[in-house]
Amino acid sequence: MNALVLHNHFNNNGGAEKVAASVLALLKRMGFKVTLMSHDKVDWRRVSSAFGCRVEEIKPEKEIQVGLLPDGAYKRLLESVYTVVSRKNYDLIISTYAEADRGLADINYIHYPHLYGLKEEREKVYRSSLWKLYHMPYQILHQTLDSLTLPKSTLIVNSTYTQKLAQRYIGFKPLVIHPPVDSVKISSITRAWNKGGLKRDNIVTTIGRIAPGKYLDAIPFIAAKTRSVKKFIIIGSTQHMFPDYLSHLHKTIHQLGLKDKIVILTDLPFEKKIKLMAMSRVYLHVMPNEHFGIAVVEAMAAGLVPVVHRSGGPWIDILQRRHEYGLSYSTLEDAAYAIDEILMAEEWFIDELSARAREAAIRFDEHIFNRKMRKLIELRLEDKYNN
Repeated sequence: MNALVLHNHFNNNGGAEKVAASVLALLKRMGFKVTLMSHDKVDWRRVSSAFGCRVEEIKPEKEIQVGLLPDGAYKRLLESVYTVVSRKNYDLIISTYAEADRGLADINYIHYPHLYGLKEEREKVYRSSLWKLYHMPYQILHQTLDSLTLPKSTLIVNSTYTQKLAQRYIGFKPLVIHPPVDSVKISSITRAWNKGGLKRDNIVTTIGRIAPGKYLDAIPFIAAKTRSVKKFIIIGSTQHMFPDYLSHLHKTIHQLGLKDKIVILTDLPFEKKIKLMAMSRVYLHVMPNEHFGIAVVEAMAAGLVPVVHRSGGPWIDILQRRHEYGLSYSTLEDAAYAIDEILMAEEWFIDELSARAREAAIRFDEHIFNRKMRKLIELRLEDKYNN
């Protein structure tokens, strides 16, 4: 059988790309001949290094790039046209990024519902006459594609938080399948390192793409208010990076006199990232209204106690609105207080929180994602060929 996977920027190596990589690996194990359509040429060695897997586990048999067009909207349109024209060549089409069109894929995994063709968001972005003129051909062709009679897509979202947001616009609850996390693998590796003599210290780690939307510039202000932290480590991805934002981060750290307290490390391979987490005690997640937050669960699996903003998937889905294995905050002062509260506690209490965090992380292990996705794929194919 043949499968087509749609994903825009695979080289970002973020949470959406982890989902896409897991889908590719699952389809290959199920015996599909897989084609990947993306906007850029994929650096598979970089991707495999970021996710700690072998290239052959995830690399598809065929790749198609739609990189000739400069604008994302028109790249997506070209992708849509190809999908409609070539649909008969594929037994299954899966989209693993939020901006794909609902009717074009058999299964559509949504990360950010506000990018999923929402009218209000479009109007905010394209309110100027120039943008409306530029976007008019895209809208006309897109409406033509929408008018075609295509199979309804099975919609999946990455959290109950995203589910509630999406439901407001599509009128029903999409299925929730949390993203895959290597929880068991990370837990096993870090336990072995710690038992082998790798010591934890009062280190706070944060992982995120170096981009304004990730709010990493809040970390220096939190760090300035803490009393118990030896070092803050920011592990960031720089693919499609914002150099001005990285400079802004360094400038803020310098201005606050924190150059010895905060270090920024970029584009680390999976093993180095996990090793740094095995040396840390607290994971700080600073993005408000994050739709899920794979890095939070990775850190929990490594034994770190999470401190997250009291919003979005990290609070609702991962901590489940409770402070049983992590803490939440609303202000920067609250975040600093929560970090100090953990690190200044008795050793046995920190160990207890760490153990609870590891256990909670298992709920999001990749084998659960694979089991649910496999079942969904099988049901979709059964429905397609038996009706």
